[in-house]
Amino acid sequence: MLEDPAQGESTSLGGTGRVHVTERCVELEVAETGARRLLAWRSAQVEWDSGAITFIRADGDRLTIKAGDAVTVSGEDLVGDEPVERRVRWVAEPDASCARDVFVVHDARRVEPS
Repeated sequence: MLEDPAQGESTSLGGTGRVHVTERCVELEVAETGARRLLAWRSAQVEWDSGAITFIRADGDRLTIKAGDAVTVSGEDLVGDEPVERRVRWVAEPDASCARDVFVVHDARRVEPS
């Protein structure tokens, strides 16, 4: 989770796939490629409770996400083709074993599993 007031939005598509949750990271296994992306959540938009993530969507609705759920996320890439300088202040820093491809979630929606 990032220390972030959740102001502003980005519409970069992070992908669609299944969510994997461990104690130190939340990853999206992208359906098209099988690659995993580390999902970073903005602190003002997320609450944690017993392995479930309650995410406040861009429209203000709440979405509860658990391990195994299929979702589509949009937001902001922290790793990309062009260098971007952004100060990242982790509230809970991910473990070194987590995917290094970090995607900051600004919005999410549940999808039907494929």
